[in-house]
Amino acid sequence: MRVVAAAAIAMLTALPASADTRGFIGFHWTFDSFGSTPEAALGIARVRLDSDGDARGAKASVHLPLSDGLTFGKAKLVGVRGKSDRMIEAGLGWSAETGSVLGTAGLWAPYVDAGLDFDLSGVQGYGGINSLKKWD
Repeated sequence: MRVVAAAAIAMLTALPASADTRGFIGFHWTFDSFGSTPEAALGIARVRLDSDGDARGAKASVHLPLSDGLTFGKAKLVGVRGKSDRMIEAGLGWSAETGSVLGTAGLWAPYVDAGLDFDLSGVQGYGGINSLKKWD
C-alpha cells in the first residue's frame, strides 16, 4: 500500500506546472460473478491539456464499498490519455478485499466512467458517475 501511495505522489507531481489538478468524488456499482456492490470513490486527478486537445495525466483514488458500512476496498493509480472530453485509463492498485495487487483499465468521459479491475482471484467490472467535468 505504501508503494502505491508513493507512486501516486510521484506521478501526480511529475506533470508540469501547467497541468490542472482536481479532486473528485464518485459513486460506482461494481459487479462480478458473486453479485454487485455500491462503492464510493474519492480521489485526485492531474491532467495536462495540449493546445490541440490531447490530454494526458494521472489519477489516484480510494474506493470504499458501501454494502456493509463504509470500509476500505481498493486504492488505484492510473495513467490517463486521450482528449479533453474522453480518455482511456490503465494502472495498478491494491485490493484490501483480496489482499493483492490489481490491474485496472477503463474509460472516462465527463461525469461517467467504466472499466475492469483484475487480479489472480478474477475480474470485477465497475461503472458509475463522478464529479470530473471536461478538462479545459
